Amino acid sequence: MSEKFEFRAVFNLSTIKYIAANIHNVYPDFKKEQFIAETFEDFEELSFGDRNSKITKTLFHYLPKSYPEALTILVASLGEPINEEELEGYDGFYVMPLSTYIRNYGTAHYEISVNALIEMTTRFTSEFAIRLFLEQEEEKTLKQLQLCATHKNCHVRRLISEGTRPRLPLGSRLHSFIKDPQPVLELLERLKNEPTRLVQRSIANNLNDIAKDNPDAVVSFLTRWQKEKVKDVEWIIKHATRTLIKEGHPGALRLLGFDPDIKIANASLKVMTTQVILGEHLVFEVVIDFKNSDPQKVVVDYLLYFKKANGTLKPKVFKLSTQEISANTLLKLSKKHPLKLATTRQYYEGVQAVQLQVNGRLVGEKAAFELKL
Repeated sequence: MSEKFEFRAVFNLSTIKYIAANIHNVYPDFKKEQFIAETFEDFEELSFGDRNSKITKTLFHYLPKSYPEALTILVASLGEPINEEELEGYDGFYVMPLSTYIRNYGTAHYEISVNALIEMTTRFTSEFAIRLFLEQEEEKTLKQLQLCATHKNCHVRRLISEGTRPRLPLGSRLHSFIKDPQPVLELLERLKNEPTRLVQRSIANNLNDIAKDNPDAVVSFLTRWQKEKVKDVEWIIKHATRTLIKEGHPGALRLLGFDPDIKIANASLKVMTTQVILGEHLVFEVVIDFKNSDPQKVVVDYLLYFKKANGTLKPKVFKLSTQEISANTLLKLSKKHPLKLATTRQYYEGVQAVQLQVNGRLVGEKAAFELKL
């Protein structure tokens, strides 16, 4: 993809034509040309979500009003299942409006709707659509997902771990699981020793979600998996605890072999650019004098305290170095951190600060620098 590619472009005229042709092949009464013309009208002005919604809503007007009949047509129009672990490109996104159709119009037909979502998942994920069924029929849907744990298709197994993420990006939050993650943890237990990296990554992302609200539950869960030597557990732990590691959670640090109580004789951070113009780099040097008697794993982070609109400082954690040190090491590090315009951050002129964090523990004093816009 070119640098100018916009994600919303995964839904385009070719996508609309492809959906229309597939449906017309199994339902000759489908008014293909009218559907294409109506859907594509003012389409290029729409966002990703609005493009998906427009395809779905236009399908509703051109498919039979009987939901079971319309659903049968949509499922029959699907291409061949994908058995490979990784999906390539954006071709599979044509399924997303079809699964959205089920979410929008199929909650009154639970059984056929959920079965259709599972079938669609073998072509493209239904992780967004399944969430409404979890919200409305939690117990039934959890039981249905339990059955997916033994499915031969890895994408269906991934529906368990991805569809139940409490804080799925771009998806609705599952507040029931934010409050009590136990039903999700019980589902993830069924994926113990999952062989594919695709599903392992999803398991880790789910656990990282849960950790934002229930950190101790995740540490306890992963500690047991570590003791049981679950397949690729160290990889899963590393990715599942990334938020907890940044926050310095002692239990998560110990899971990865970092001692939160590692002995430090002295730690200093010196800012080399005490005044930084936006668009330039903050440069600083670090010296840490460890007094450990044995070799140790250390993770060195730094917190940038950014000035907010109200004048207070809010920290954000960044990685500096992860390494194994020998006994009584004097560690010297340097960093050039770019301070540039970004859509994800609003900068405010004035004094900001930077501070060290070692194995999750703040060390040394904050070092100030001035940001000029």
